[in-house]
Amino acid sequence: MRRLLLLVLLVVAGTTATARGPEFHEPWSAYGDVVRVLDRDTFDLRTHDHGVIRVRFAGIDAPERGQAFSKKSRKFLELVLSQDAVKVDCYKNDDFAREVCRVFSRSTDVGIEMLKAGLAWHFKRFQGEQTEDERKNYEAAEEGARTARKGLWGFTDPMAPWECRKLMREGGKCR
Repeated sequence: MRRLLLLVLLVVAGTTATARGPEFHEPWSAYGDVVRVLDRDTFDLRTHDHGVIRVRFAGIDAPERGQAFSKKSRKFLELVLSQDAVKVDCYKNDDFAREVCRVFSRSTDVGIEMLKAGLAWHFKRFQGEQTEDERKNYEAAEEGARTARKGLWGFTDPMAPWECRKLMREGGKCR
């Protein structure tokens, strides 16, 4: 019995010591200039107060490299983020130490613009982190693009990026 208890404690201690997850923090906002767009939903932003930060969009998930519309999604993001100073409202760090933020350019929610263009999915896994209005606006933007068959919604059955990542972890290929 004693050995079993010790084994359970070691397993639990090992799990919590290595477990990683999002770290919520006090929300903060900053303005800055985009240094580099890394992919379709992540970029580096130079801010006055926080230096250069790596930003992951809150509320959306864009195609992975190699998926349909991956290049168009990145080009669209580069264009939108290069037009003016960018404002971010950040509230947590993700598993990769990126700041998860709502992103605005000229007071326009860039995440919603990506959804309207059919170049991203509403990342419903994290919709609990959105306000009711944000959730409704993101859902409506995605649904509008789906109905109009814009961007990736022109395909019969586009593969969501989270499904692609899972498939890649298992050694498969995305479409």
